[in-house]
Parts: sequence; C-alpha cells; structure tokens
Amino acid sequence: MTAEDHFNALVETETQRAHVKLGKMMSAPGIRYKDKNYAFFHKKKVGFKLGKEFDIDAYELSAWEHLSPFKTKPPLTAWYIIGIDDVHLWEEFGALAYEYIKAEIG
Repeated sequence: MTAEDHFNALVETETQRAHVKLGKMMSAPGIRYKDKNYAFFHKKKVGFKLGKEFDIDAYELSAWEHLSPFKTKPPLTAWYIIGIDDVHLWEEFGALAYEYIKAEIG
C-alpha cells in the first residue's frame, strides 16, 4: 500500500466518529472534528495535532518533526509530523489526536 492508501484507510476509520469528516488543511487533505483539523496528509507524511505536552519520545519512531509551515515563525509544537516508516502508529496517533482536539474544543 502507498502512503496515500494508508492515509485513506485512516480517514475511513476516523470518519466513523461523530462530527468527523474529511476536509482541507493548507491545501492538503485533512481530518477534522467540528471544522477543526487534527490530522492531515502531505508528502507521504501525516501531521497529527497531539498537543505541546505530548510525550513523543514514549514512542520508538524512525523520525518525526514539528510542523513548521512558516519561514519566519517558529514551529507549531502541538503538531507532530510522522512519516511512512512509522505507518503502523498512524491509527493510534489518529485516535490520540481526535481525543486531544475533542477535549480542546468540546
């Protein structure tokens, strides 16, 4: 399966939840809860909004980075970008991101 196939599978899982649908984030396909994105797909990676206090080091990831879409501003530390090498964790991170955004906006 390609990275896009894996993301589409994640979309299928996440959109089974109440108030969750496919949307856009920075022109990329995203997953949103009540019109707030909590995951998006870009360049074979998925960004998950997990919160600034999330312990990413508790997971053995090949690599990760914070979302940094602006050249002159610091990274968005609530967002974690996870690549295809760690696709086995995308579903878990999707669930965690859903719980985070749901608690954040109610």
